[in-house]
Amino acid sequence: MQMVNTKNHNQWWCHVTRRKIEIRSDRLSVTELIRSLLRRNHMLSSL
Repeated sequence: MQMVNTKNHNQWWCHVTRRKIEIRSDRLSVTELIRSLLRRNHMLSSL
């Protein structure tokens, strides 16, 4: 019974960790998108 609990907990932890990583990568990509947009706007305004 203890093994089953540990296994379930490990699966849950893997799932949560994966979700955190996905959320972090999404936030990073959004930041990169905003940064590229700002860079493009800066280039346009400097022309």
